[in-house]
Amino acid sequence: RDPGVIAVGAIQNTTPYTVASFSQDGVSLDIVAPGMNIYSTTIGGGGSMSGTSMATPFVAGTVALMKSVDPTLTPAEVGSMLAATAADLGVAGRDNTYGYGLVRADAAVAAAEPVPHTAISTDVAAGPAGWYRTAPRITLAADMPSVTYYRWDGGGTQVYADPIIASEG
Repeated sequence: RDPGVIAVGAIQNTTPYTVASFSQDGVSLDIVAPGMNIYSTTIGGGGSMSGTSMATPFVAGTVALMKSVDPTLTPAEVGSMLAATAADLGVAGRDNTYGYGLVRADAAVAAAEPVPHTAISTDVAAGPAGWYRTAPRITLAADMPSVTYYRWDGGGTQVYADPIIASEG
């Protein structure tokens, strides 16, 4: 329940979902996950266990999947996406019993998927004396194509930083 930490509660494995008797609730609760009769490794093999320690790996695994599709996600973005994609349980919206609701790995990972960027191909041609011109094959608006000019040396081999953006049209 510390700030910046995702507080996970446990729900029963029956529907309608109810909070497990051992699970904490309150204003600090962020999200819930299955926490009853979860098969896990134990000393000497495996068996079913219950607890928030069984619920938390569902959320941690979801966060790992989210970070695998977008490693640049900040903790605040992760928390926001988990909240926005959780299956709302109980009272509509965030409540002190279920937090934002039941973690949904599929929806959280889809939300974390970065927006695809369009690759820009360019035509490279000599521009006015002392300039190197690149003209993208896309337009920002129907009447305003974008052109970027870079300073270059006399031989045209050295491109300097800080492009100057100009509009034609």
